[in-house]
Amino acid sequence: MTPTSIYRVMTTSLVLMALVAGVPIASAAQGTPAPVFAICGVIPSNSGTPLPVQPTMDAHDLADDEIEFDLLFIDLMIPHHESAVVMAQVALERSDRPEIRELAEAIIGDQTAEIAQLQEWRDAWYPGATEQPMSHLTELFNEFESGMMDMGDMQSGEMAGMDLGSALVTMCNAPEPFDLAFIDEMIPHHASAIEMANVGLENTVHPDLKELQLQIIDAQQTEIDQMTDWRAKWFISSTPTN
Repeated sequence: MTPTSIYRVMTTSLVLMALVAGVPIASAAQGTPAPVFAICGVIPSNSGTPLPVQPTMDAHDLADDEIEFDLLFIDLMIPHHESAVVMAQVALERSDRPEIRELAEAIIGDQTAEIAQLQEWRDAWYPGATEQPMSHLTELFNEFESGMMDMGDMQSGEMAGMDLGSALVTMCNAPEPFDLAFIDEMIPHHASAIEMANVGLENTVHPDLKELQLQIIDAQQTEIDQMTDWRAKWFISSTPTN
């Protein structure tokens, strides 16, 4: 098992298997509530024991930089979706607003299913492909991105949603009103997924993956618009999110 795999196993254990249990996928698909995991009860505060930090790799441990874009995209989008699922699970744990809870259910159902699909494609298209550290993957992704458009918010190693441990701590320790904190975290998280998918549309080889990228853009922009509307109605005096 690679260091990256070990990191992801350790982090996943902290969310009580919320990302790998089969029940959330089936529940969401059938329109019934996804189970609520007591995530925040096992997540330390900023002053406590830190969450596992993704290990670094020496240069000789890295695979050849000539990684196919589709594999690169899959290996970035899976953890990005995983962090959204965890943030949504926290929303089910903390939010009393039916609108936020319904959105959280949709995020859990849609993105957990997409994680499974991305993993299935990875296994079929790139069997035995080496996992690489996130910092290296984001550097490679930026090389594709830099020739297209100005996406200044997506800097190497800092794509919104790529640090699952940080997202957990932020959401679990968010002050009231929680729903404002959730919206202000999830909007940029969705926006970065849209940016990644737009880069993907220009570089992806597999038609199935292109279709998924279009779905990501459409679904997450719709959710951004909904959250922006809620923010304007519920939190009139708050400074707008970036």
